[in-house]
Amino acid sequence: MVQSTHDKYDRILNDLEEERRQRDRVVNVDEKRHQLVVFSIARYLFAISGSHVRTILPVKEIIPVPGTPQEFPGVIHVRGQIYSVLSLHRLFGWTSPEVQSSNRIAIIAHETIETGIFMDAVENVLSVAERTLGLPLSTLDEPVRSVVDKQFFFDDGRPVSIVNIPKLFDLVEQGVARFQQTFMK
Repeated sequence: MVQSTHDKYDRILNDLEEERRQRDRVVNVDEKRHQLVVFSIARYLFAISGSHVRTILPVKEIIPVPGTPQEFPGVIHVRGQIYSVLSLHRLFGWTSPEVQSSNRIAIIAHETIETGIFMDAVENVLSVAERTLGLPLSTLDEPVRSVVDKQFFFDDGRPVSIVNIPKLFDLVEQGVARFQQTFMK
């Protein structure tokens, strides 16, 4: 039986596609990977290194503290500890949303500082290969750009900006210092 040229090409293309799928399944065990918590703020996706995350909690009661910078809507009480809550919405100059059941607070730590970060929702926790990380989009506005080092694309094609926690804490510290100079004279 003679096979048509068209059938041959289809078979070759199918074989090549299957080969590509097999190659994509192979994981280089020596490749550096990053454990990331992916979350949404406004309509944007961000990620933080899992090494900084102590726990992720549903939002219950955030207790306002008079006289604090706007970036800190208040504090929460968790297992005998009091943590400040940082709103990236406010830090980035965006409108803060109403609290919803999907909201979370991630307790993050860096050196001697621990604080909560308010998140609209946690989207995923994943391991990302170093080779998939690129520079952040040039269209990111300040101050977002000042705390983002790298970026990757979520499975659905949306960009995810990776927040550098030390840079985030530096930005917050600068804001607190400005607040103190202005209001604590």
